[in-house]
Amino acid sequence: MDPDRIQTLIASVELVFRGIPRPLCTKRVAEALDDEWFLSPERYAELYAKDPETDWRDIPDDDIEQFASTLVWMDARAFRFYYPAFLRYALRHWNISHQRVTMEVTDTLWLKPELVEELALMETDLLISILSELEATPESADSMIQSSLFALQNHRKRITRESGS
Repeated sequence: MDPDRIQTLIASVELVFRGIPRPLCTKRVAEALDDEWFLSPERYAELYAKDPETDWRDIPDDDIEQFASTLVWMDARAFRFYYPAFLRYALRHWNISHQRVTMEVTDTLWLKPELVEELALMETDLLISILSELEATPESADSMIQSSLFALQNHRKRITRESGS
């Protein structure tokens, strides 16, 4: 994918997903839900306090790489907050390497389609557009983007039906 196009897509993500509130389920909480299954209130508070980001754009690449497998363990609000950071990372690395973060960005939605429930229509439309564009690249050959797109398209139908549009 053309580097200029990647920058345009990243700018769109940063614009559309600005101001997303910090969720109660942070990346460390999600990881612990995978590893520990049950979290006491004390453990939850401890993990929550270790994730200082209040804006998804503040999440460093090292954290995205470290917590690459957490998206599927998040609730819909956490997904809405963290997914743009993961997507921005995947876009920046799309032509370079495909690793765990890229796979999580392209495949998580078909594994857990309820993650999209908190996405607004504009956010959903942007993700449909970006994932459709990524699907058309050779780098997407081993991904499940089409199934993830299906989850987003179904969510879009629900939103428009509920809004009467």
